[in-house]
Amino acid sequence: MAQPAASRTHVFISAENGLHAFGASADALLRVFPWVGGGISPPAIGPSGHVYAIASNILFVFRPPQ
Repeated sequence: MAQPAASRTHVFISAENGLHAFGASADALLRVFPWVGGGISPPAIGPSGHVYAIASNILFVFRPPQ
């Protein structure tokens, strides 16, 4: 249900079971950060590249992708 967040190098999609990280072309799943209760709020990418996402009313912060 949530909109994806995209940078020049990655696309992030919040799903119920986890935050899915894809390459920029969104054709290859690179990693899934598992959680429960996500997929409602879109992820956000901060100015330093950190990815912010909410699941089960908890704010998760992920380091910038390498």
